[in-house]
Amino acid sequence: MATRATNLIYLTIFGGDVSTPTPIPTPELISLNDSFSFPSMVLILTAILVVAVAAVILMFWWRGTKRESLSVAPEPSPQVETFVSKPEVPQVKVQAAPSQKSEDSYDVFISYRRQSDSQTARLIRSELRHQGLRVFLDVDDLTPGIFDRALLDRIANSPNFLIILSARSLEHCGEEGDWMRQEIAQAVRTKRNIVPITMPDFQFPEPASLPPEIRVLSNHQSVTYSHEFFDAMVSKIIRYLKTTG
Repeated sequence: MATRATNLIYLTIFGGDVSTPTPIPTPELISLNDSFSFPSMVLILTAILVVAVAAVILMFWWRGTKRESLSVAPEPSPQVETFVSKPEVPQVKVQAAPSQKSEDSYDVFISYRRQSDSQTARLIRSELRHQGLRVFLDVDDLTPGIFDRALLDRIANSPNFLIILSARSLEHCGEEGDWMRQEIAQAVRTKRNIVPITMPDFQFPEPASLPPEIRVLSNHQSVTYSHEFFDAMVSKIIRYLKTTG
C-alpha cells in the first residue's frame, strides 16, 4: 500500500498517467521510498516548497537592493549660506551723572576763633567728614579770590552753620569789622540752621550786650563740647543738623 502511494506521488511530480502504472526506472528510489510513510513524504514536500518560496523571495529582495544601489542619487541642493549683518550700534559716550552737590556746596560751615578754637574746629570737622558730611573750614577749603565775599557765599550755600564758642569768642563782636560777627549775621540773614558748640568755660552774655543782628544766637539749641564723651557729642551734633536730599 505504501509502495503504491509512493508511486502515485512520483508519477504526479515527474509526469505520467496515473491510471496507467508506469514502471519506475530507479529501483533504488523505489526501495528507498518503500521505507518512508506517506506522512513523511508530505512533510518533505512541504519543506521543499517552503525553501523554494523563500528562495524566490530572497531573489526578488536581492534584485531590489541591487537596483537601489545602482540608482543615481539626486545631487544635494546647494546650501546657500545666509549672512545676516549685525546692525551697527552707535557708540554713545556715557557721561558721568553730575554730582548731587557742586564743588561750592557743603553740608556744614564751621565758624570759630583761630586764636583759641582752631584745633577743636579741625577735630569736629574731621569726625563729621568721617560720617560722610561735607564740612567747610576756611583755612582748608577757601579757594583764591575775594576773601570776604567768598566766605559769606559759603555760609549762604551751606544749610548748617556750626559756631564754636569758647570763653572769649564773642568778646570782639561789638566791632563792625569783626569777622565772627559778620559770619553770624550772614547765617541769621540767610536763615541757616545755627548750632552753637559751647566749650565748658563758655557762657552766653546778656543779649543786650550783643549787636542786634546776632542777638538771636543764644536762642538756638546748643551742644556742649565734651572731650570725654566726644562720640556722643558728635552724634548729638549730627541729630541737630538739617539734612539735605
